Amino acid sequence: MEKVKLLTVIVSLLLVSNFAMAEGFKPGSEPDGFRGIRWGTDIRTLSGMKRLRIRRSGLFQEIYTYTRKGDKLVIGSAKIETIKYDFWRGKFCDVWIYTKGYVNWCALKDAIFKKFGRGRKLELSGEEEYEWIGRKTRMLLDYDCIRKVGLLRICSRKILKQMAREEKSEESDF
Repeated sequence: MEKVKLLTVIVSLLLVSNFAMAEGFKPGSEPDGFRGIRWGTDIRTLSGMKRLRIRRSGLFQEIYTYTRKGDKLVIGSAKIETIKYDFWRGKFCDVWIYTKGYVNWCALKDAIFKKFGRGRKLELSGEEEYEWIGRKTRMLLDYDCIRKVGLLRICSRKILKQMAREEKSEESDF
């Protein structure tokens, strides 16, 4: 009887650890930025960045979006339409990578799965979406079947948490 209990505990632990692994990055693969730009890098230290726009996040928070001159618009065998880098208070916090068409999105998905693992598949209304959550980085891979656009978003968890805290603080000031 005790062997059965022990076996049940071991199997349960293995299932839980496999589930936890499926949500995160495969060991040693979690990024700390994108293409040589680490999270929190100051925009003033980077060359070849072209500002596209300013958008608001929350009440008073501005995020500046840039493209990077000479960016290689390929990941694996996927052709990338555009790569947009976001900076909050001058610090690199987020990257948005877009593809067009299902074939390119599948190629991007294959490259991402190979490098980072399968992540966790999110159950949404007809869309195919995956998520990875690590200590430093959150990553989301999504395909919009209506617009036929794929998106890979990679962001700094630390900076996003800081933005959320400040947004909450700004709301409470009113």
